[in-house]
Amino acid sequence: MSLFPEYYKNYWSQSNEEWFTYYGLKLNDPPLHNLFTNYDYDDDLAIIFLSKNLSDKEHEYAIVFCGVVAKNLSYYMETLGILGYTNDNRIDFDLNPSPLSKQITNYKTLDNFQYQEKFYIGECETISKLKTIVTKILKVTWVDDSTIIAF
Repeated sequence: MSLFPEYYKNYWSQSNEEWFTYYGLKLNDPPLHNLFTNYDYDDDLAIIFLSKNLSDKEHEYAIVFCGVVAKNLSYYMETLGILGYTNDNRIDFDLNPSPLSKQITNYKTLDNFQYQEKFYIGECETISKLKTIVTKILKVTWVDDSTIIAF
């Protein structure tokens, strides 16, 4: 189940430089709409972040997954969901992974994604920040940002 409301503007049309709902995209950019509905995209990304706002009462953070599909710089944030909860925000995917890193990599949802398709972006509380980071990842400008980690 996605946390996005039904009529949320989660389609970015680079050619129109505008966000659309599903129906808005169908009306305003039919070729892009067809591209997404026919699964003709180039990138399939998993964005993982922590959120205090979405956490339950027993944990400090929710571990949140956002699935993104993209063609060039147009993209669709197709799902937003909670994977689990944690009290730890220390991340390390290296040789001695932190408990949070192990918890994240063990989620079956991420099994369909390869290295450079999965990104951990730290704490994120707003969709506008999430959208900015997704754009950075697609433009490949994320490599200069130490808060974004490919795993």
